[in-house]
Amino acid sequence: RPKVILLVGTMAIEAFFGKVRLEDVIGTFQERDDMLLLPLPHPSGVSRWLNEPAHQKLHQQALKLLSTWRDEFAL
Repeated sequence: RPKVILLVGTMAIEAFFGKVRLEDVIGTFQERDDMLLLPLPHPSGVSRWLNEPAHQKLHQQALKLLSTWRDEFAL
């Protein structure tokens, strides 16, 4: 059973969180059934979501969480 699940893009995020705004979930996480769910924006060049400085900051927060978990759980 995985300890960390990366939810990449709106479809994956909505499968676990329901209909939400990316701004409300990127940079945060939820713990369910001993698993950490980390929403991330889709990296596609078509998506302009990451062009906004505020969104870039949220993305960096999410990546910091992932980095911490990588060290903590030896991922």
